[in-house]
Amino acid sequence: MYRGNDYAKISSNTLFGAALVIAGLYFAREVLIPLSVAILLSFLLAMPCSWLERLHFPRGIAVVHTVLLALCLLASIGWLVGWQFYDLARKLPQYQQTIETKVHSITSQTQGPIARINRMIQHTSHQLQSPDEKKEQQAANSPSEPTPVPVEMQNPPASPLGLVKTMAGTAMKPMLSAFMILFVLSFMLTYREDLRDRIVRLAGTERMNLTVDTLNEAADRVSRYLFYQLLVNLCLGVFIGTGLYFIDVPSPMLFGALATLLRFVPYVGVWIAASFPLLLAFAIDPGWTKFLWTSGLFATAELITTNIIEPLVYGSQTGVSPVALLLAAVFWTWLWGPIGLLLSTPLTVFVAVAGSHVRSLGFLHVLLSDEPVLTVEARFYQRLIAGDREEAGEIIDKFMKDKKSLPALFEEVILPSLILIEEDRSRGRIAREREFDVFQNLREIVEELCEEHKEPHAPTDVKDDTDRQHTFHPPALPELAVIIPAKDAADEIVGIMLSCLLRSHGVGARAFSAMGLTADFLDDIAAVQRRVVCVSAVPPTRLRRARYLLKKLRARFPESKVVFGVWGIKRDDSLITEKNAEIAPDTFVVSLSEAVTTLIAMSGVDDVSSPASSRISDRSTS
Repeated sequence: MYRGNDYAKISSNTLFGAALVIAGLYFAREVLIPLSVAILLSFLLAMPCSWLERLHFPRGIAVVHTVLLALCLLASIGWLVGWQFYDLARKLPQYQQTIETKVHSITSQTQGPIARINRMIQHTSHQLQSPDEKKEQQAANSPSEPTPVPVEMQNPPASPLGLVKTMAGTAMKPMLSAFMILFVLSFMLTYREDLRDRIVRLAGTERMNLTVDTLNEAADRVSRYLFYQLLVNLCLGVFIGTGLYFIDVPSPMLFGALATLLRFVPYVGVWIAASFPLLLAFAIDPGWTKFLWTSGLFATAELITTNIIEPLVYGSQTGVSPVALLLAAVFWTWLWGPIGLLLSTPLTVFVAVAGSHVRSLGFLHVLLSDEPVLTVEARFYQRLIAGDREEAGEIIDKFMKDKKSLPALFEEVILPSLILIEEDRSRGRIAREREFDVFQNLREIVEELCEEHKEPHAPTDVKDDTDRQHTFHPPALPELAVIIPAKDAADEIVGIMLSCLLRSHGVGARAFSAMGLTADFLDDIAAVQRRVVCVSAVPPTRLRRARYLLKKLRARFPESKVVFGVWGIKRDDSLITEKNAEIAPDTFVVSLSEAVTTLIAMSGVDDVSSPASSRISDRSTS
């Protein structure tokens, strides 16, 4: 375990390394952006390239055909969009009168109230001014000096050669980026196996399995995500284009294609695509019918796609939480601009996969993954610590709905939560007031669960608050076993759960309160001879008190069966093996299921799987 200074050192090193990486990503963006786009396209084109190779095309010819096919597809889409834009620009002057009329109507409706509010503000501010301020304002408004004549400097008109040089300089940068993307893409498709092997060798042959798993998982996630997103976007584009055609908005094919392409940009792409047909619907229709229909079309399409189609098609294809995707989109946009927004999801998937396989990057997996970061018992304990009884109950209800078993709930959620509580309490991490509230809420939750699943003919015997000798004592069945807490409330709550499970199997059991005295326990056991006595102890701080109780029980009741329950530890744990001879119980158990089986066998009940044993699970499913 790291000490505090070591942990601080590791945290500072991690932050310093993250700062260096971010700085490198920012200053090297001119190279990294084309490289990232080429890698992303290689994931898309690797599959068709492999198909051509299976048809016995040589690798070079398959790569050339795949890249040319992609370029032709992009050129066709560009030509279609350009032609539609040209046609739309040619028709726009026809809608000028409609736009002017509608704008004038809007401004005339809003000008009156706004003008009145503006006059009221000016009058109020004038009344609040002091006499000196009024004089200064009047002096400033009076023209005492001649108004200076503005001078405007104009550059001479550019020569044709200068215009060509300016256009060439503007187009040179995107042309170089496009050439670099094509070159790197062709290289990666041609030598993809060699690049993979070099990455594996760079990571080290002794970690080959880890490297291969990381690369395969990242490639699989990104490829599936891009493929399914392409299908969804195509369907959305067809739906948008068809809807705009029936709404009678000009150039529906253009806006359908824009919706398909721009939806690759997370979160904002579809609304950028919607702005163009909305403006056009506003311009061509003297009323508001087409504008409202267009708005409803895009809103309905996006809601259905986001909430129904994508969860069914994608599932958890990316393995990244929605919040992490949103924050990643903001981060990559800040770092690389609009291209960063486009690449944010694939890049985040790569980072999340690396965090899931590389131990030193595990914090990235916790921050980005869509997997639950806390186990069920940890979330239940966290809600108890926070005092949120309602959400703790929701966790229990969800668990019961999934597994439909009260024994599983006790074994897998509540008992591990008790162990977490005891570990924190032994280290002094819980205040006394909060500790009392946590145990009180947990005891009430357990008793309510037992009450809901108790035998129908077994009324609960409610004692007076002044007499807390028995916390949970429904006397429906003859008591064959008792459970004694080793020390405090945690041991008592486990005893309540164990007695509840025993009664479901037809074995009457009493769980004593931790507030009772040892003499009271012994006298009660002597008054009514029980066959089995179980001492309940939740580690890590119960062994000394448990040894004392076991010695007392063995000395006073040598004929009774004594069971020592040390909950949630391994059977070979030194807590048991080193001290077992000293405390000398008949047996020891480490889980509730094992305790139920052992106590039933020792109590002499022959039919363990009696109808009562299945009632809990039956009532849970109903």
